Amino acid sequence: MTTRVSKILTAVNQEVTIWCEGMSKVGISIRSVTGTPTLSFYGSTDGVSFNVISVGAYPSASPPATRVTEVTAAGSYEVPVANYKFIRTQMTEGAGPATVVMAASTDGGYQEAFLSDAQGVSQAVLYPSTTSSAGVNTMTIPAQANRAINLTFLEVSQTGPGAGGGAQLRIWDGAVNNGSPLYSCYITTPVGSVGTVQKINLPTDEDGKVGIQGTPGNVMTVQVINLGGVTAICNARVTFK
Repeated sequence: MTTRVSKILTAVNQEVTIWCEGMSKVGISIRSVTGTPTLSFYGSTDGVSFNVISVGAYPSASPPATRVTEVTAAGSYEVPVANYKFIRTQMTEGAGPATVVMAASTDGGYQEAFLSDAQGVSQAVLYPSTTSSAGVNTMTIPAQANRAINLTFLEVSQTGPGAGGGAQLRIWDGAVNNGSPLYSCYITTPVGSVGTVQKINLPTDEDGKVGIQGTPGNVMTVQVINLGGVTAICNARVTFK
């Protein structure tokens, strides 16, 4: 049996955690690293407290001749599960993006973490969030070469002393005013100091799947305008495929 998770980390404290209770090994693949991030490895026996652990470069002997507790570049690593129920890779310094793929198995299936995208690596997931009180909230989701951004969840929350002049949400395939418009709608604005939280009703495809997909290699830009004196937070979930 093999379980696998993947995520794109872009900032300090972002992490990807895999449940590995009853498994033998976890494979960890770090790829598409940009910038100067430090990625650290942790294990937990209860899912609450996480302790620093060391991992060996793949393929490694058992025990590995060289162990590391953190890395700053792309690479492939493996670690015995032992008594851990969860193993985590977390960005502890710098900034990304850096894609992390983790796989746990009772046999050699943990090596699925090291497959290339073309060999079937699962979608990477990103949870961007932006906050602004300047009248405009712009969220730019970074592009990945040859991979399309798929926006599957979007929520806008607002609070402030006064409503804007017809706040509007716009989503662009590319940069604002330079890319192709994908979606737009008016959004609910708060009254007085009473805040609002609005889940955006994103369109569905012919199979009923929710999401807006951009062009491979393009950024996607989410913008809320006409906020007036309102502070707005945009929270999203995107996958890359």
